[in-house]
Amino acid sequence: MARALYVAAAICLACGMSPAFADPLLDDIPSSGDLSRGINSEKFLYFSGFDLWRNGGTFYGGAQWAPGGLNADGFTLKILLAEGSYLYRSGTTDVRGTYLLGSVMPGWRIKRGDLEIKVFAGLDLQNHRLSPDDLSNSLRGNHAGLRVSADLWWEPTRTMMLAS
Repeated sequence: MARALYVAAAICLACGMSPAFADPLLDDIPSSGDLSRGINSEKFLYFSGFDLWRNGGTFYGGAQWAPGGLNADGFTLKILLAEGSYLYRSGTTDVRGTYLLGSVMPGWRIKRGDLEIKVFAGLDLQNHRLSPDDLSNSLRGNHAGLRVSADLWWEPTRTMMLAS
């Protein structure tokens, strides 16, 4: 399973680095005359990614919605979906875990100068399946809890942005 994640990551990187794959999509982008030119504030920010580590990996994606616009201070809603797998040893047995999670987190955006901070907290639902089933692992099955997250964006210069 870990090899499959590495192969999927390599394919994603390879496809993203070749302009030949992206060129046909440029026809669907509206010309600059069709854009709002900042008159209408964008309200949605979409994100996705993946993380790989020695014994597993995850793919995630989601969206942020700001009814007042992405550039305005105030309420923002973040929705996160993720799926992944991991491997661990229980005694002498290798156990493969797979999980699916979803989070809905209301939050607040604050921007001061070149610094932007978003803070979120909300419902987190997770499902973990283990093979072979590990009865000693309390993580197995369905769980509901609280997820807290923060996004930090800082532009120290006009050509550089740091994010965490």
